[in-house]
Amino acid sequence: MHIQEWLAQTQKEHYGVITGASSGIGKCFAQRLAKEGIPLLLVSENQGELEATADELRQEGAVRIETYVANFFKPAEVRKLAKFLTQKKISIFVNNAGIGMKGLFHTNSAEAYNQLININIAAMTTLMHAVLPGLQQQNYGLVINVSSINSLVSIPHNQVYTASKAYVTSFARALAYENQDTKIIFQLLLPGTTDTPFHTRQDASPQMGVMLPDDVARISLESVGVKEVIPNKADWLVPLIARIVPTQVAMRIAVYALKMRLGVK
Repeated sequence: MHIQEWLAQTQKEHYGVITGASSGIGKCFAQRLAKEGIPLLLVSENQGELEATADELRQEGAVRIETYVANFFKPAEVRKLAKFLTQKKISIFVNNAGIGMKGLFHTNSAEAYNQLININIAAMTTLMHAVLPGLQQQNYGLVINVSSINSLVSIPHNQVYTASKAYVTSFARALAYENQDTKIIFQLLLPGTTDTPFHTRQDASPQMGVMLPDDVARISLESVGVKEVIPNKADWLVPLIARIVPTQVAMRIAVYALKMRLGVK
């Protein structure tokens, strides 16, 4: 169903919380949900970009926008945010914040990998743990866990990122199963190559099979009730490849796709 249909059945005065909301897919979720009249709590580590996004939404007539600056690399700040979220009435949680890291495994530092794990795995788990009890108590809500189509195949030159997203995919599926008897809707979003700062921060340049972030957010919000959403048609065969193609062959295909889509050698 479309997000508008779902909102007609729920409490629009409750908050929509979006992590990684200052740019890319998270910002596009914020723009679209603001147009639906949802009060929003936008979370990001980049205060300047976050406040600029909030101001933009207010100028466009958003009902209520709050911001929260948190560095997800720091567990103490994540725990502080988690405690804050337990005090909010939340109806929508877009668990979106994440970072990537490309290159041969030995070329990046262990510290950098630990930071990636902190944000892509530990932070999203901690925040979901904080938000879920409130959703269970009110027995409704929408949770969008943003993973990646890359989570379905092990990808050399992108090994720690894809492993972290494999965690997100596995976690999101299991969490949805555990709550299948509630009225909470869980969506696992599996975007592919998207034209966002996510790639430019990794010195990668999207070249083909690329989606705009607003299209990813739009398709997600038009698919409320669909358990797993693959927004990019170019990726629709990936689950089949992951299931039936031998692992070594699948990895070769993935390395080729990484080179063609992002120019990664």
